[in-house]
Amino acid sequence: FSLANVIIMSSLNALGEEIMTANSIVKEFDAMILEVLHGFTLASLAVISQNLGAGKMDRIKKTVFTSFGLVTGVGTVLGIIFYFAAPMLCGIMTDTPEVLEYCMVRVVIVGVPYVLCGIANVLQESLRGLGYSNTSLMISIFANIAFRIMWMFLVYPALYSETNIRNNYGYICLVWPVSWVIMILVGIPILVLMFKKTKKRIENEQKSRVCESVGA
Repeated sequence: FSLANVIIMSSLNALGEEIMTANSIVKEFDAMILEVLHGFTLASLAVISQNLGAGKMDRIKKTVFTSFGLVTGVGTVLGIIFYFAAPMLCGIMTDTPEVLEYCMVRVVIVGVPYVLCGIANVLQESLRGLGYSNTSLMISIFANIAFRIMWMFLVYPALYSETNIRNNYGYICLVWPVSWVIMILVGIPILVLMFKKTKKRIENEQKSRVCESVGA
């Protein structure tokens, strides 16, 4: 994560002091959205793990869908509120028109779609709760590290413009929501597959215990 962030931030800082200031300001506020959504993801991990130990796959399924619903609903509402409140919030920390304009670039591209990050995190924590931590790790490495590095070295240079700093900043900001979308697209089918695999394993274990008790 640090390697990917260093590459992203080095390109971002090269766009100038106003971009750096705007990015730092918005990060202080959109991080609050992340913390709220992160609470739901951690709760889903705890509940899924507990019900896995109890062998209650129906409750695990309900927990996953409930978690998706909560982060989607809350994330969408917070994103909309953030969009309309951003000019006032960012205005607390700067009164420079150019900086405020750049602030809104990150708000629209990263802050408002933070709901995607919440959904992606629920996917990750659900896999961990089911006992597939390595699978979750591999998805995260691919989407959050490998893809972001490839974006900065391949996609961003192709889109870069010498004359349009605002668009360049937008292209950098896109690396976050696009990586979240990739994580969701990759993670959903894997989660479905692992859920079915875990359900079958638990059913077989339960059948074995029944057979053993009958035999005893």
